[in-house]
Amino acid sequence: GTYVVSEVQQPAWIQTMPRSGAYIVNLPPAGKRNGCDFGNFKPAPPKPKPKPPKPLPPKPVPPSTVAGVKYYDTNGNGNRDPGEPGLPNWKIFLESPPGRVRATAQTDKMGSYSIPKLAPGTYLLREQPAAGWIQTEPRGGAYIISLFGQNIKGLDFGNMGGLRISGTKFYDANRNGRKDAGESVMPGWKIQLTLPDKKTVETVTDQSGIYTFPYLVPGSYTVKEVSPKGWAEIAPPKPGSFTVKLSTQDALGLDFGNCGALSIAGAFYFDVNGNGRRDAGEPGVSGAPVGKVQLGLPDNRLVDVTADQKGEYKIPDLPPGTYGLRASLAPGWALTEPAKPGTYTVKLIDKDAKGLNFGIKGILSISGSVYYDQNGNGRKDGSESGLLGWQVSLEQPAGKKVADATTSPSGGYAFKNLAPGEFTIKAAVPSGWKVTSPNTGSLKVKLVDRDFVGVDFGATGILSVAGTVYQDTSLNTKKESGKSGLLGWQVSLEQPAGKKVADATTSPTGGYAFKNLPAGEFAIKLAVLPGWKATVPRAGVLQAKLQGKDILGEDFGVMGNLSATGTVYNDQNGNGRKDGNESGLRGWQ
Repeated sequence: GTYVVSEVQQPAWIQTMPRSGAYIVNLPPAGKRNGCDFGNFKPAPPKPKPKPPKPLPPKPVPPSTVAGVKYYDTNGNGNRDPGEPGLPNWKIFLESPPGRVRATAQTDKMGSYSIPKLAPGTYLLREQPAAGWIQTEPRGGAYIISLFGQNIKGLDFGNMGGLRISGTKFYDANRNGRKDAGESVMPGWKIQLTLPDKKTVETVTDQSGIYTFPYLVPGSYTVKEVSPKGWAEIAPPKPGSFTVKLSTQDALGLDFGNCGALSIAGAFYFDVNGNGRRDAGEPGVSGAPVGKVQLGLPDNRLVDVTADQKGEYKIPDLPPGTYGLRASLAPGWALTEPAKPGTYTVKLIDKDAKGLNFGIKGILSISGSVYYDQNGNGRKDGSESGLLGWQVSLEQPAGKKVADATTSPSGGYAFKNLAPGEFTIKAAVPSGWKVTSPNTGSLKVKLVDRDFVGVDFGATGILSVAGTVYQDTSLNTKKESGKSGLLGWQVSLEQPAGKKVADATTSPTGGYAFKNLPAGEFAIKLAVLPGWKATVPRAGVLQAKLQGKDILGEDFGVMGNLSATGTVYNDQNGNGRKDGNESGLRGWQ
């Protein structure tokens, strides 16, 4: 409550402190006030004076008047400065002795008061305290005045606001409108207060993110933040301000939560041609199996972001600042955009950053060969050669063709710059051929983080050439009944360029055969033994063109090219040898 503390004056003593004669004390609950000291001194007794003459009758003492102003001490310095307004409708009490009210005045619209017609005496002059106000003048809280017919002006009472508005500015990371554990404060932000007279003042949050407007008088106020561009106001809800009516209590906990209003966006895409830019038709790639975007925050923390099924990513709710952006790729991928070192540096001010794309390509490969499996055993033997010009295709599991390759002279093929994934490799089998390895004619491969080599296809022909080597005893270039086959003769099969395909040796019946042949042109050559010569054909070479069915009857006729001579003679003396006079016998068979 409010109390007047004064001393009981003693005879022959003069009070020196306080100058006003008493203290006005406003005590809060369970509070105390120190320093209410009183000073006195005792002057020496006066020397006896001659007995004065009998006094004349006293003249009547005119009434006194006290006056002053109740004002709003805006700077709290205890003096009324220019521009500080008066406060109307405040009560001023005159007490004598302290605690007994003798007169009351109320300040007018200018804050002025006057109490007239006061008899001589000692009085205590004080204001009526009001909640939400702090008295600044007089220092002791009241005036002690002695009246004896005089008028006293300038007994002013100054007050300043005793209320405050306060809160915290914080980074609302989860946008829930309240400050949660771990959410940081934001120093250096401007907070604006609209006063009851519609004027505005500003303050700045301190290092703890706290702002305070002290010494406020009762009235209606509006508090709002001054948000820079690039920030979103989360708390309080729209319109983003607090309206406060101060009366007897402070307004605390008026917190402002913000998060960033900017974003960074782009896409992962499959850079089919590897040119480092996204061309029409180049598809987005889902980030989950490929990799992730790593965002470097201004405080050097890293945040991982995964692209959606279309390969697109967006990082929202970013405040202004400088960010680093890079891609962390899964094995089997390489970055084509951005150029080395493969990062973006983004400075967000007041606009979103878009089109920060990451072009990627596969760095894996699948290779193998298509070989001529002459013996059809389904494996590549040492002498079996590659097949030139064969078509090999690469498909995705759904059957979509990825690429084609054509085998080299050695039969080799390769698919390069492949992304991780599952693929099917198929060999296109020309007419007259069949695949011996694998049996299905296709191979499935799952690329993860390394190349696949040795994905081979074995193929063999399905056609044959057959014939006989016979002894052409009649020299009529035809194989007739009775003309016997010749065992053990060598027949070779060659391609048109002279490359030998196979050899065969005739059976006891003179037969030979070349099997597992593809469609094409071949030369069949007979190795003529010494003492023999070819009669069918005379050159000993046959031309065969396989076009979808076997060729039979590719026969070779041969005859001996040696001779035997002698004489049938009349052995007249029977001695078993031809003597000089023994004549030949004509017509013998």
